[in-house]
Amino acid sequence: MNTVSAKPWVFAERSVTKVVAVFSSQAEANQARGRLAPEAGWASSQLRVLGPPDAGSSTRSNLLARQMEPEGGSIFHTLLRAHATFGLAGFVLGLALWAWLRESGPAFIAASPALSLLVLVFFSTVAGLMLGGLVTLRPDHTAVIRSLRDDLHQGRWALVAHPIDDEQVQQALRVLEPGSLRMDRTL
Repeated sequence: MNTVSAKPWVFAERSVTKVVAVFSSQAEANQARGRLAPEAGWASSQLRVLGPPDAGSSTRSNLLARQMEPEGGSIFHTLLRAHATFGLAGFVLGLALWAWLRESGPAFIAASPALSLLVLVFFSTVAGLMLGGLVTLRPDHTAVIRSLRDDLHQGRWALVAHPIDDEQVQQALRVLEPGSLRMDRTL
């Protein structure tokens, strides 16, 4: 996904993509942070070193998720933007589909144009709203958080980078991959 082009319409967070590099020790994670920090445009708040104490227990399971998603207040705005954007897109696509079907002449459209318009626009708008909900839920983030939690429970350390554009995503992947045990990223 090109986060730069999708960001203003759908996402309210500054950092949409997360890049995770897993290391065997805290020292290696801190060294990786030191290698990435000097790269152009990286702020210290964009880089978080997480370790076994951050994995949390079942009673504090949201602690790690909050470390991975530090812009919690912006997620609500993403919810609003995603639903508005995809709901409107579904509405417009429903109208376009109806207009195309009306011109191509199926009997059910000609027999009741108003009802067919209502049905097509309703269902396409609902589909758009559901897609907006899926974007807001971020299933890709859930998978990354789950695997990171497993790594932290096994005594490993991780550097989580919160890039703000596609260039920083590529920098993080390029700089962190050589010394890490495993790399992971969200879309």
